[in-house]
Amino acid sequence: MTAARRIQLPSGRWAGVSGLGDPIARRLVIACHPLGTASGFDPDPMLTDHWGVHILSFDRPGYGASDPWREGEQPSVTAWADDIAGAVLRDLEEADRNAAQTVTNHIGILGWGGGGAYALALAARFGDRVDRLALIGTQRPRALSRLAVSEELEPEVDLVEEPLAARRLDRIVDAGATQGDAGRIGDARALVSHDWANDLRSIPAATLLVHRRDGVALGSADARWYERHLRRAASVLSNSPQPIVDHWHRLLDHLAPEHGEVPEALR
Repeated sequence: MTAARRIQLPSGRWAGVSGLGDPIARRLVIACHPLGTASGFDPDPMLTDHWGVHILSFDRPGYGASDPWREGEQPSVTAWADDIAGAVLRDLEEADRNAAQTVTNHIGILGWGGGGAYALALAARFGDRVDRLALIGTQRPRALSRLAVSEELEPEVDLVEEPLAARRLDRIVDAGATQGDAGRIGDARALVSHDWANDLRSIPAATLLVHRRDGVALGSADARWYERHLRRAASVLSNSPQPIVDHWHRLLDHLAPEHGEVPEALR
């Protein structure tokens, strides 16, 4: 799916927003998409819909339905995180005022590929409000910078074998290119700086790291790096070529534990 709506962020920029799962669930997860795609990929809609979680994903500047970075503006992972955190906290505070009970005390954050840098920056901004964090295939800062500025502009996504999942993936790849290379160029310029990694030790959330085991991706080295720099991190090395699909149940169980009732047939 592509962005279902657009919202105005505190900076004045407009951003596309995709929602997955149950929109009235009390558990909120924010998902950060990989390089070269828009937001909105659901690895397993049936499982997501029954989990009792609301997943929001924001198109980064230049992707999908989001305004690009303004002319003369330096793209920045941390500036984006400040903007999104401000918008989410504003909405949560408004929901709290209008609800008979607190909507959500804690939230989860998911980062896929290069989106992991943005997820980590968001987690640092939210502080104690984020209790669960998951990174899927996120490379170390220097490696991520090299990937982002490489001449290879292919979307940073896994090879998805299941036909329906592959179609859903194609949709976010197509949506990511609606503004040409604006989103990918913005990511490349933002990820040259590693300032988003300065506050990793301040993140209190329990973190699940999922990386591919194969030597080409150097997933085990990336996992070890994040284990050293995050306070509460545990790693899973996967043999799967499509870890976000094959480990979706485990990721949901980590990000939104004890939420909803999933039929046994879906487990």
